[in-house]
Parts: sequence; structure tokens; C-alpha cells
Amino acid sequence: MLVQILTVDFIALIRPLKKCMEYELEGTRPRGRPKRTWREVVEKDCQAHKFDKEDAIDRSRWRKLIKDV
Repeated sequence: MLVQILTVDFIALIRPLKKCMEYELEGTRPRGRPKRTWREVVEKDCQAHKFDKEDAIDRSRWRKLIKDV
């Protein structure tokens, strides 16, 4: 029962974040090169420092890696 409640609460917290990350604007784009998105910048930074998803999952390791950068 407690696991179900925690899972529902967790999903309720994650859903708005996921919507924000997947949101696409309507209308036409301005001329020129498109601006970089937050996700593109984060992915480029992680590739430059050779971080991967497993590093981000382990919170203590992630903090140590970020502190060293």
C-alpha cells in the first residue's frame, strides 16, 4: 500500500517535468540558426566531461564529479 502511494506521488511529481522537457512551441521560427536547448547544452557538457547516465543516478558520485569540474 505504501509503495503504491509513493509511486503515485512520484509519478505526479515527474509528469509536469516531463511535459516541460517535451514541450514544443507553436508558430514559426525566426531566421538563422536555432538557439540551443537546455537539453542539448547538458548533453554536450556531459559528453565533454565523459559523464553518463549511471553517474547521474548515483547522487554522491554525481556531486563529486560536478565539484571536480
